[in-house]
Amino acid sequence: MFKQTRQFTRINYQSAISSSSKLYHSQSAFRRKIAEFARLPQTTLKLYDMISCGPIPTPAYLLQQARFLHREVPVRLAKKVRELESLPYGLSLTPPVQLVKAWYEQSFRDIMSVAPPLNQDDELVFTQILEKILDRHKNVVPMMAQGVLEMKKQRNLHNRGEDLLDDCPYLQDFLDRFYSSRIAVRMLISQHCALHHPREGFIGVVDSRCSVVKVARMAISDATRICERTYCNAPDVIVHGDPNLIIHYEPAHLHHMLFELLKNSMRAVVEYHGSSNYDAPPVQISIVNNCCDVAIKISDQGSAMSSSDLTRIWSYMYTSVKKQQTPKEGFVNLDESSVLQAVGIGNGDFEVDHSTGGEIAPMAGFGYGLPISRLYARFFGGDLQISSVINCGTDVYMFLQKLDDREIELDSYETS
Repeated sequence: MFKQTRQFTRINYQSAISSSSKLYHSQSAFRRKIAEFARLPQTTLKLYDMISCGPIPTPAYLLQQARFLHREVPVRLAKKVRELESLPYGLSLTPPVQLVKAWYEQSFRDIMSVAPPLNQDDELVFTQILEKILDRHKNVVPMMAQGVLEMKKQRNLHNRGEDLLDDCPYLQDFLDRFYSSRIAVRMLISQHCALHHPREGFIGVVDSRCSVVKVARMAISDATRICERTYCNAPDVIVHGDPNLIIHYEPAHLHHMLFELLKNSMRAVVEYHGSSNYDAPPVQISIVNNCCDVAIKISDQGSAMSSSDLTRIWSYMYTSVKKQQTPKEGFVNLDESSVLQAVGIGNGDFEVDHSTGGEIAPMAGFGYGLPISRLYARFFGGDLQISSVINCGTDVYMFLQKLDDREIELDSYETS
């Protein structure tokens, strides 16, 4: 199906690319080119097509993939540009969203400025362009978050910001699709770039021997450091699971999800039992290896969520942080200027920068952790579910699809 789709769309892509060497002499010509590519279908991604080369790809494979990316990436970029132009509540007009749109437009121009690669030298030049695109887009998430904050401010909606997204399903759905698309594009590009720098046990960015327990312990260490910095205390975390459990997975995605969930659990425990209580019940992580997936359960006996909170936890910018509580009480008092440190910092994809042990990420405050973590889980065919009972605590269930099933379709949310 994947190869048939490539054949089917080749004529359309060649038609769209035919005039790409003639760079746009007017803004109207550029807008027409964006509209032309936005109308083209994007290819459904399958894991097999991304890792079939093995750990050491041949030059022929890299050239084939580069030619595919030269067709595919501009289509995905163009679709996002068109959507960014028509967002409700004036969001499209905010300076941060305008900046994000400009990044997407520049990346589109960069790719279209070169012809499809024909040889190994062309492929290397094109890969350098892709690496620059990765770097350019590393702050897309905080910029979009800042745009939403400015939209709320302009509309005097500070007191009902969460309700705004609840009352506008289109905006919530757009953010889901936008961030899902971003995950897919960055996965496509980073996979190709990583194949140029082979690592033992990896096929691009996919670890063929990813230790779930090892990644969990790294996430625990990072989340503990953040919690101790914020509250001067952190609950213990106990891991139950086979330390020898090895799966195919993207370890950075897994770390991101576990880190976000652990921050939530630690914060709930400290706030419920007190930051000076060094006998607070530990957070429990249970890792279970099933036939088709790996289930991870994170349980805490902290301040649980009410039923009304549970209906809003997947909404972007919803947060349970109470701004009136002061830092000395153990809470982070965040405002608009903090958003660049709240999401998307570090290596450009995730809140943690391992070079600093995660110390630049805040404990909580902007509500992006859960919805984006769910998108990462669903990207590889998994899921994220939460149940919470007042005075009992919260259980989070993460399901990881084993990536040794190479027929998994990726970014299904974006193509559905």
